[in-house]
Amino acid sequence: MSIHERDLEGHLTRALHEVLAGREPGSDDLAALTGEARACLDALVNALHTDGVQAVYKAFTALVKDRPWLGTLASQSPEPIAEGKDTQEAAEPEEPRYQLHRLDYFKNLPKREWNIEGILRDKGSSVFFGDGGCGKSAVVLSMMLHKAYGLDWIGGRKVKQGLVVWVAAEGEDEIYPRAYAWMLHHGMREDPNILYIDEVVPLNNPAEVSLFLERLQQQLKDMQIAEPISSIVIDTYAECSPGADENDTKEAKILTAAIHHIRKTFDTHVAIIHHTNSGGRMRGSTVLRDYVNTAVKVSKDGGMITLHCDKQRGAPEFDDIRLRMVSHLLSEHDPNDTAPVVVAADIDEAGRGSADTLGAVQQAILEILGTHQRLTSGDFLRKCKLVEVNGTFISDRAFYRQVNTLVEQGRIAKEVEEEESTKRKKSRVWYSLTPSLS
Repeated sequence: MSIHERDLEGHLTRALHEVLAGREPGSDDLAALTGEARACLDALVNALHTDGVQAVYKAFTALVKDRPWLGTLASQSPEPIAEGKDTQEAAEPEEPRYQLHRLDYFKNLPKREWNIEGILRDKGSSVFFGDGGCGKSAVVLSMMLHKAYGLDWIGGRKVKQGLVVWVAAEGEDEIYPRAYAWMLHHGMREDPNILYIDEVVPLNNPAEVSLFLERLQQQLKDMQIAEPISSIVIDTYAECSPGADENDTKEAKILTAAIHHIRKTFDTHVAIIHHTNSGGRMRGSTVLRDYVNTAVKVSKDGGMITLHCDKQRGAPEFDDIRLRMVSHLLSEHDPNDTAPVVVAADIDEAGRGSADTLGAVQQAILEILGTHQRLTSGDFLRKCKLVEVNGTFISDRAFYRQVNTLVEQGRIAKEVEEEESTKRKKSRVWYSLTPSLS
C-alpha cells in the first residue's frame, strides 16, 4: 500500500467512525475523499441529518452489502495523524506478509487447551442454540460459573479457570437469582470471577463494536484487572444484531466478522447463545455455524435437558450430555423464592443418588417425616431444628436447602393448599414422603 493510499484510508476510517457515532466527520477528512468513498460518506451524513444515528446504521448496512471494504475499515481503530512529522517519516514499516514456513513452524505453535474438557476450547468460538425456555442460558451460565471458580463441571470435566465477561442483552433480571442459587447450591460465598454488561452490543455496527472493545479494555485497566479475559458470552445473538436479517449471508458475515474481531482482540473464546427455527435447526444463515468451532444444540423434553454436539472442529464430537434443572431456595422465609440450578440428570452422577450417598442432614429429615407421615412446613421446620447432626442443630437454611433438594429428587412430596380468609388469600405447604419411600 502506498503512502497516499494509506493516508486516504486513514481519512475514510476516521470519517466512518465519526458518522457512525452520530457526529459530523472532520472537514479535512471529508475534503480528502473522492469518488465512491466520498459518495458513501455523503449518504451517511445525509442520513444523520435526516433521521439521526439509527438512519445512519440502516444506510451503512445497505451500503456494506456491496462494499465489504466499508465494514473492514469501520472495524479498524482510527489513528490520529501524526503532528509535526512528514507522512513518510511517520509511517512505520509494515511486517512482511505472505511468509513461507517450514513444518516445524506449526509444530512449535502454542497448543489450544480446553475451557471445558471435551466441550469448549480456550480459544475460538461456540454457539449454543435451542428453543426458548430450553435452558441454554442456564447451561452456559453453569459452565462459566464453574470456570470462574475453577470447579470441575458436571461429570468431572476439568475446566480452565479464568475471568468471564457476560453480555446480558436479554434476561438481565435472571442473572442474580440464577448465579446466587448456583452459589448456594455449591456452597460458594465470594463473588464469582465474572463481569456483566447489561446492554446490547450491536455486532452489526462496526463502530459500536470498536467502542465496546475500547470501553472494555479501559474499564479493566481502571479496575486494575490484569488477568486476561478467558471467555466472553453473547446472550443472545438476536438481541445483539438489532435490525439485521439473520438469513442474509452478507449481513451474517458482518456479524461473524465482529465476533472474530472481539475474539482476536482479547485472544479468548466467544460463546454465543442463539435460537432455533421452526424446523429445530439453528436459526438464520449457515454462516454462523460455519464460522464457530463448536455448535451445541440444547433441547428439553419434560424435565430432561440434552446437549447434542452438532459440530466440533479439530476434536471428536462429545456424546450427548443429559442434564436437568432443580429449583434452589433463595430465601428461608419464602418457599416460593427459588431459582434454577443445572445438575446432572443422573442423580448418582451429581453425588446425591442412592441412600448411601445421602447426607446426614437429609437422612435425619427423612426420618422425621417418616415418623410423622405428613407435616406442614412450619411444623416440619420446628421438629427438624430440634435434631442435632454431627454436633450441630439443623438450621433454617440447611432445612430449606435440603428439603428442596429432596423434593427435586422425588423423595419428598410437596403440596400447596390454598386457604381463603376474610382479609387475604393464604397458602399452606404440606410435606410427606413419596409413596415409594413411605
